[in-house]
Amino acid sequence: MTTMASSLRLFDDWKNDELKGAYNRIWALSGTTNDGARREGILKGSLIQYGTTPTNKIGSTIVNFAREKKKINLSYNTRKSPTFISLQTDIKNKRAVAYSYWVKNKKGQVNGHTVFVQGTMTGKKGNATHNFIVLADGWGYDARYMNYSTIPQTLNGSEATAIYGKAV
Repeated sequence: MTTMASSLRLFDDWKNDELKGAYNRIWALSGTTNDGARREGILKGSLIQYGTTPTNKIGSTIVNFAREKKKINLSYNTRKSPTFISLQTDIKNKRAVAYSYWVKNKKGQVNGHTVFVQGTMTGKKGNATHNFIVLADGWGYDARYMNYSTIPQTLNGSEATAIYGKAV
């Protein structure tokens, strides 16, 4: 969610104190629970706080943070099982998009993760067309690509939250 707030220019992410403040405030607004810390991340050995955020809080958290921080009104829409075209349309319309997905592990337990959609692309291999969403995961500098044309059997559900409003 901090990545979404940054893309909407709701705080100066190049100022470390503002980034920390935004991160902590967004966690508080969303009701994110602290699941502990581990040493990993972009800088090897850096302490990363892990948390769990209810996905139904993503949109309202960004809307409330924008109202509180910049006094602007945004709105949001959450879609279950979004299509590639709907994600492509959101990106084309310069909306900030969080994509949440849940997968079953080998033990049958369901785990989820939310990422920020940076873009989309379509590629062809032979006669097959593949649609990809380009993601910012938050744990590295590089974009990640998810092939949206091949849905794994382990996928247990997905949703997208798009933030609408005046460009900041």
